[in-house]
Amino acid sequence: MTSNVSMHMMKNPVTVQASDSIQDVLTTFQKSKKSHLLVEDAEGALKGVISKQDVFKVFDKLVNDSPGKTYSKNVLQHTTTQEIMTDKFLFVSPSDSVDYAVELLLQNEFHCVPVMDENMAVGIITAYDLLKAYYQQYG
Repeated sequence: MTSNVSMHMMKNPVTVQASDSIQDVLTTFQKSKKSHLLVEDAEGALKGVISKQDVFKVFDKLVNDSPGKTYSKNVLQHTTTQEIMTDKFLFVSPSDSVDYAVELLLQNEFHCVPVMDENMAVGIITAYDLLKAYYQQYG
């Protein structure tokens, strides 16, 4: 495929802070209608990626291990994004090919990767974005 990542990525990705609570992240997910958020530190440096799936794992643990509603509420308010985010991530640049991005996702079983340009997160590209790119090219 001849197109590059910049043609298909979501620009200006939705971000949360590493110190945000899971409750805050859940609110951001609901407002943004996105499945993946980039996690930044207080200085704006990219620290990781958090997905709805990461949050669902917390809910699953609460449902199966929780002694009660008060405990669950406490966990959601006091567990930080940093505690459950994926902090070992790879990234692509806007000029990378779509083929490279697809290979990266497939080889690492990722659902998304941040798009970085000069050490700044400028976007995010998901498996859905890449599938859509292929469909537009070949569909």
